[in-house]
Amino acid sequence: MILAVDAGNSNIVLGCLTGTTVLYTARLQTDCTAGAADYTSSIHAALRRGGYDAADFEGVILSSVAASVTEPLRQALSGLTGTPPLVVGETIQTSLDIRLTGQETVGSDLIAAAEGALQRYAPPLVIVDMGTATTFTVLDESGAFLGGAIAPGVQLSAEALARRTGLPVADMTAPENAIGRNTADCLRSGAILGAAAMVDGMIDRLEEALGKPVTVVATGGLSRCVIPYCRRQIIWDEWLLLRGLAVMYQASTG
Repeated sequence: MILAVDAGNSNIVLGCLTGTTVLYTARLQTDCTAGAADYTSSIHAALRRGGYDAADFEGVILSSVAASVTEPLRQALSGLTGTPPLVVGETIQTSLDIRLTGQETVGSDLIAAAEGALQRYAPPLVIVDMGTATTFTVLDESGAFLGGAIAPGVQLSAEALARRTGLPVADMTAPENAIGRNTADCLRSGAILGAAAMVDGMIDRLEEALGKPVTVVATGGLSRCVIPYCRRQIIWDEWLLLRGLAVMYQASTG
């Protein structure tokens, strides 16, 4: 069993996996002010709540797009498990054919999600990851990582609107009708249904640019709120990134 850790800008997701089977997950808030001791305590508590102990894991793999928490997490995970974690982009590299200029700028979360998607779905693929940002990753029929698009996340957009206008932050639930009859419903329609329309439209444009029909896979914490309202056929894969980390771990350790 391994421990896979995905550190995003808003949340840190812990996953206990055997092979690519997810046995348990826990979510922590990303805290840029926390040190290794803080993360040691919170990770230990989260694992204990699921009935797991740090000694249970044969290895650890970490993906982080939050630079300020990478080192505290590395220290915490190493201290807890007694083994240094593999860190995507540092001590472990992907075998993906990445065809972007400036490959070093590709987020480790996008790499892990692509690895997980190729393990389960046939390319060409568009991967939609809805978190702090909404990202679109395009993999061609050979599985090559061609690039994609990045947009503000649903929650981030709602919070920015509230800060600039004095309006309340939209609930992350869709109204019964796209035509809002009060301020709250108008905000919810704009947030959820607007995001769904954007996802549909972006997929159409990416598919047109690729020139081939694609399979679309969605993941990320906010995807469950939006994907049900999309008109495109989209596969929801909640733990795609954790499984991708497991794939990378297995490839590295044999």
